[in-house]
Amino acid sequence: MKMQDILDAARALRVICDEDLRGMDFCGVDPSLMRFKRCNLAGARFQGLDLSKTGFFNCDLSGADFSRTRLVGNMWRSLTLDGANFSSASLERAIFLECSMKRCILDSATLFCSVLDRAHLENSSWQDAVLRKTELSKVRLCGARLAGTRIEESSFMDCDLTGVALKDLSVEAAFLSGCDLRGQDLAGCTLRRLNAMKSNLSGANLSCTRLEGCVFGEAILVEASLRGAVALRCQFDGANMLRADMRDGDFAESSFRNSELGSARLDNARLAYANLYGARAGAAILRGSDCRNADFSHADLRGADFSGANMYVACLHCADTRHTQWTGANMLLVRGTDEALARAECWQPQHQLDEARKQGLA
Repeated sequence: MKMQDILDAARALRVICDEDLRGMDFCGVDPSLMRFKRCNLAGARFQGLDLSKTGFFNCDLSGADFSRTRLVGNMWRSLTLDGANFSSASLERAIFLECSMKRCILDSATLFCSVLDRAHLENSSWQDAVLRKTELSKVRLCGARLAGTRIEESSFMDCDLTGVALKDLSVEAAFLSGCDLRGQDLAGCTLRRLNAMKSNLSGANLSCTRLEGCVFGEAILVEASLRGAVALRCQFDGANMLRADMRDGDFAESSFRNSELGSARLDNARLAYANLYGARAGAAILRGSDCRNADFSHADLRGADFSGANMYVACLHCADTRHTQWTGANMLLVRGTDEALARAECWQPQHQLDEARKQGLA
C-alpha cells in the first residue's frame, strides 16, 4: 500500500486493515483521520507530527519513531510499541492501556494528565522526562532508567520498580503507593510530599536525601539506609524499619507512631519533637541522639542504648525501659508515667466490662 492510498483512505474515512506498512515514512504528510487496524507499522517514522487525530488499533509499532510528536487525547490500547522512540514527545491526556512498551525511549518527553494502565515498560528510558499529573497503574518498570526524571503531582499505583535507576530523581507531590522499590538508590534525591504508603523499600539507599512532608506509613524499610537524611515533618507511622541505618539523620517533628525500629541505628540522629508513640525500638541504638521533647509514650525501649542522648523534656509515659542504657544521657525534666492518664487510657465503659466478663476475658 502506497502513501497516496493511505491518504485517500483517510479522506474517505476508511479504516486501513491488515496492511504491511513496515518502515513507512509519514513525515511531511497530514496524519489526521488516519485509522489503522491490525497493521504492521514496525519501524515506521512519524517524527514531529501531530498524531492527536490518528488512530491505531491492535497494531505492531515496534521500533517506530515518535520523537517530537504531539499526542492529545489519544487512546492507545493493546499496541505493541517495543523499542519505540518517544523522545521529546508531548503527551497530553493520552491513555496507554495494556500496551507493550519494552525498551521504549521517552527521554525528555513530557506527559501531562496522561494514564499508563497495565503497560509493560521494562528497560525503558525516561532520562530528563517530565511527568505532571500523570497516573501509572500496575505498570511494570523493571530495569527502567528514570535518572533526572521530574515527577510532579503524579501517582504510581502498585507498580513494579525493581532494578529501576532513580538517580537524581526529583519528586514533587507524587503518590507511590504499594510499589516495589527494594534496593533502590535514591541517595541525594529531593523528595517533596511523596506518599510511599505501603511501598517496599527494603534495603533502599536514601542516605543524604531531603524528604519534606513525605509519607511512608506502613512501608517496609527493613535495613534501608537513611544515614544523613533530612526528613522534616515526615510520617513513618506503622512502618517496618527493622535494622534501618538512620545515623546522623534529621527526623525532627516526624512521626514514627507504632513503627518497628528494632535494632535500628540512630546514633547522633535528631529526633526533637518527634512522635514515637507505641514504637517498638528494642535494642535500637540512639547514642548521642537529640530527643528533646520527643514522645516515647507506650514505646518498647527494652535494651535500647540512649548513652549520651539529650532527653530534655522527653515523654516516657508507660514506656518499657527495662535494660535500657541511659549512661551520660541528659534526663532533665523527663516525664515518666502519668498514673492518672494511664488509668484513663485503660478505662472501659461498664457494658464492655460486663461483656468481657461474660466471655471470660476480664
